[in-house]
Amino acid sequence: LRGWLEKLPCIYPALEPTDVKHMPEEARAPWIDAIFDCAEVAVMHYKYLWAKTAVDMLVKSVIDRRQNFSEEQQRAIQTWNAMSKGQKIQRQQEAARSYKEQTAYEKKEEEWRLSDVKSGKSNWAKDSKSGVNLGGLDAWAAKQFNN
Repeated sequence: LRGWLEKLPCIYPALEPTDVKHMPEEARAPWIDAIFDCAEVAVMHYKYLWAKTAVDMLVKSVIDRRQNFSEEQQRAIQTWNAMSKGQKIQRQQEAARSYKEQTAYEKKEEEWRLSDVKSGKSNWAKDSKSGVNLGGLDAWAAKQFNN
C-alpha cells in the first residue's frame, strides 16, 4: 500500500522520496479510492497491538499525500491522524511513567515513606548503661544531622 501511496505526489515536495515516478494524473482517480479503502481497513485494525506501528506509518504517508483525496476522504484522514498522534502520545507517556528513573531524593523519599519511624520518646530502645533513649524520631534526626 505504501508503494502505491508513493506514486501519488506529496503535499510537501521536500518530503518526496528521491527517484520517485508519479502515476499519471488521469490514472489516479480509481487508485485513490482503492488506496483510501485499503487504508481505512488498516485503520480498523489499529486496535490490535501488532498493527499500531504499521498503521501509524501508513497514516503518516497518507497525511503527506492528503491533497490527492476528496474532501470527505481528507476529513477521515485528519481523524485518523488525530487518533494516531493521540495514541502515540499516550503510549509515550505510559512508557515514561513505567520506566521512570528515580532521582536519589525520590528513592530516599520512598524509603522514608515506607519506614516505620516512631515519633516522640519511646522506651523501646534505651541504652542499658546510660539510660539514654536511642530510638524514636529525635534519635533518627540526630543521626541524620551527623551524616
